[in-house]
Amino acid sequence: IPARYANKEHAYRVAWRIIKDWVEAQMSLLETEMVKMEQIFLPYVITKSGQTVYQVMAEKHFLLGPGEGETDA
Repeated sequence: IPARYANKEHAYRVAWRIIKDWVEAQMSLLETEMVKMEQIFLPYVITKSGQTVYQVMAEKHFLLGPGEGETDA
């Protein structure tokens, strides 16, 4: 690797470029109506507890909670 690429600043720029490309790809899927916005970004939403929605769901083993009028028994 050339020395000009072997530094944190370059790594930082590359990381942001990868994120930019990923977001553009996701937006293309959205524009073609292949997915909904929620499908793309909901896993990254931060809850009041500071966890992502994905983390909360994973802790519950992706099980739904009780339905309306039901209780956890």
